[in-house]
Amino acid sequence: SHEKKIIDRFMGEIKKSTDSHATYGEREVRAALVASKVDTLILSEGLRKNRVVWLCPNCHKEITETVSVIKEKICPDCNVPMSVKEQHDIVEELYELAESTNAKIEFIGNDSEEGKIFQNAFGGIGAMLRY
Repeated sequence: SHEKKIIDRFMGEIKKSTDSHATYGEREVRAALVASKVDTLILSEGLRKNRVVWLCPNCHKEITETVSVIKEKICPDCNVPMSVKEQHDIVEELYELAESTNAKIEFIGNDSEEGKIFQNAFGGIGAMLRY
């Protein structure tokens, strides 16, 4: 299948100890997208996460995290509840970054064996790199 080919190619690159043309994980893939290094963004269809920016109403400290469920956050400095200043669906955010750098985008279903491995082992976020 098309999905199997993508994941096989991705896994082949990840296994290389040197000169790998693939990366995974939100931070690494986001950095590669920002640097226009991504040829193909690979996202799991089961990816349900939000990037949230919390703001302390007291000291104005900001904390940014990627979470599955948005829960209350307490300011580590003031010990008061923080408010959600921004929240973005991570799939939309990475998709827009990919579009802005002309990267291809592939969604991998969760029903195949490859899809399950991609979701569980790589967090559902990967990329084939241009160089």
